[in-house]
Amino acid sequence: MNLLSPQQVSSIIHNVLQACVSIEMLSLEAYHWLEGKKGFSPTINREDFIFIYKTGLYLKETIQVNTIYNTHTTVDKPDPDYFLQKQSCEMYQMILDCLEEVEKDDNKPDSVNVSMEPCGEGNLKVDIYTDRKRISLRMAPEGLLSMVNSLTSYCQTSEDSNDVKE
Repeated sequence: MNLLSPQQVSSIIHNVLQACVSIEMLSLEAYHWLEGKKGFSPTINREDFIFIYKTGLYLKETIQVNTIYNTHTTVDKPDPDYFLQKQSCEMYQMILDCLEEVEKDDNKPDSVNVSMEPCGEGNLKVDIYTDRKRISLRMAPEGLLSMVNSLTSYCQTSEDSNDVKE
């Protein structure tokens, strides 16, 4: 299995965050990604997954409870699955970080600022700062802006606030 592209990473993260608010929003791509994580109810298809999380379990709480199983790789660097697992763990952690920020201070952080700078080999270093936390990403530039926009719009202080700086 190959690493996900920056666009896929952005899409999955954004969609999982949306599904935490309304499980019906869960895309097929995000369902397949969550399906491979530990601690989630096994289902036959996306519709069954949505039904389970709509009628009893809550996606956000399930994500938070299973942090320990999904934020650490279980293989070493020489293993062919190492980079795939590492990417998945980083994505899971980014989702947790956004959920944590939303829970603080009436479910919103006070402000969000973004900075980007080159970090070698054609990659960009992106720092997303809120009042209490810094999320740091290193990725190829293509698709990175849409991921940053998705994360910052989700973590913004209010609908009328546009404190994002590039």
